[in-house]
Amino acid sequence: MWGQAGPSAQLLPEGKPYFVDVSREYGLTELMVKDADIAWVVGGGACWGDYDGDGDLDLYVVGWRAPGRLYRNEGAIFRDVTEESGLLTDKTRDMLGMSCTWVDYDNSGLPSLFLTLYESPYGNILFKNINGRSFRDVTEFAGLAGKPGKIAAGAAWADINRDGCIDLYVGYYVNLRSVQSGQIFGKGDGNLLYINNCDGTFREVSKQYGVEDFGYTFQPLFLDYDNDGYQDLFLANDFGLTRLYRNIGGTRFELVSQHNGVERAGQWMGVAAGDLDLDGLWDIIVTNYDENLLLKNTGSYFVDVASRVRLSDPYQVGWGVCILDVDNDGKQDVFIANGKIGVRTDRPTKQYNRLFYNLGPFFLDATWPAGLASHGNARGLACADYDQDGGVDILVYDLNRPPILYKNQVASKSAGTWVQVRLEGSTWLCALCAYRSTREAVGAVVEVEVHGRIYKQQVVKGSSYLSDNGPWLYFGLGSAGSIDRLTVFWPSGIIEEYRDLPVNSVIRVVETGGCFVQSVGGVVHGK
Repeated sequence: MWGQAGPSAQLLPEGKPYFVDVSREYGLTELMVKDADIAWVVGGGACWGDYDGDGDLDLYVVGWRAPGRLYRNEGAIFRDVTEESGLLTDKTRDMLGMSCTWVDYDNSGLPSLFLTLYESPYGNILFKNINGRSFRDVTEFAGLAGKPGKIAAGAAWADINRDGCIDLYVGYYVNLRSVQSGQIFGKGDGNLLYINNCDGTFREVSKQYGVEDFGYTFQPLFLDYDNDGYQDLFLANDFGLTRLYRNIGGTRFELVSQHNGVERAGQWMGVAAGDLDLDGLWDIIVTNYDENLLLKNTGSYFVDVASRVRLSDPYQVGWGVCILDVDNDGKQDVFIANGKIGVRTDRPTKQYNRLFYNLGPFFLDATWPAGLASHGNARGLACADYDQDGGVDILVYDLNRPPILYKNQVASKSAGTWVQVRLEGSTWLCALCAYRSTREAVGAVVEVEVHGRIYKQQVVKGSSYLSDNGPWLYFGLGSAGSIDRLTVFWPSGIIEEYRDLPVNSVIRVVETGGCFVQSVGGVVHGK
């Protein structure tokens, strides 16, 4: 798609502004960062997840010298249920929060909450979801405290050995204030890989598996870049190199980034992956203090095409990044959260976030018509359709104000159709299966075909910057009036295909259990 002129290109959509700030209207009024020295704050993140199992997405936002907050989605408002849910503890009351992810680590059907913290004496925290209403700290039992006193940054989850139990990778950063004493380029603290023992506990195996990376990792990301069925590992390292580790049969990893074009020097912050050019291969976007990186996957090599497709932004400092189709025209757009860091004067103090609209041959900066052009100092970014109206909404973690919730209002005005896909794995129950899927189907790939064009997405847990976009997939389908084919490639190796499905719908697929088309009124029909 990139580099093609003619019919693939179109003007910006009508219906400006594309997004409206509804933060206060929805009850997001709590300032999450209470630090007088904002210039050095590297946290924090936000994550979407349906913790109470009611079918809509709830929100957790980490705090910085303030409590993290759990907001329950009640339709017209997000209600703060932090204290009543048991998430306000001595560990979180005055936290220096970095990242959060919702994860069903024990295949219970309810996602638990995992937090990483900045120099916390407690280390990381795992709050087990008890009943969809309350949580219990099980960190010590699970063995996930990590390295107390160190700076745990981004977390990413994947079933790297395909046993049906999800595993965890945690990146570790360095105290940024050490740049003032010239110590920033020393060895990092070493990242951690935890293998799930399938009994509620984990074992740390980073050395054994070859991924004890000593860079200053802000955000890890799992993706199957070579489509061999095993989740590979990408690292966005600050003051260092982007790295890609190939998963060798679920038993070890091999560093391959120095051979395939991934390894680039920079101050890398956030990362997202997607098939932006619809060639069936995962491309990787990495945010930077300087020019952002767009690594196009050619099959055997990665080529940086950010400048060529106008995705570079040298005047902003990039952090969170989302790949989303803002108007459901079938072409994926890119939103980047920007913010100032440190005391360097070579970047504007007040930064603009950027929406890059995909025109086909290149991206166009659509920040102003989108209604997103406000000064700020952003870090985390999480994108999901919280109100289930077919438009992907944007949640920005800003250091100077409460979380910013931008409601997508262009998708409902656009002629573009859409589908939301929710997956549930079942083979984690299979004792005789050689390979299994987790209950959340993390790592599963969905292909949607309309009018001969194939859209492809993967279920990812932990991306952007210290954030997570939730468990569901969102496809813009352009002018399609129906879905010709929907195929799920499960981590277990099972492939299931469904045909002639309706657009503008929520589709739930259960591994070996069928496909159900849902609406607000419930199940419409199954196939």
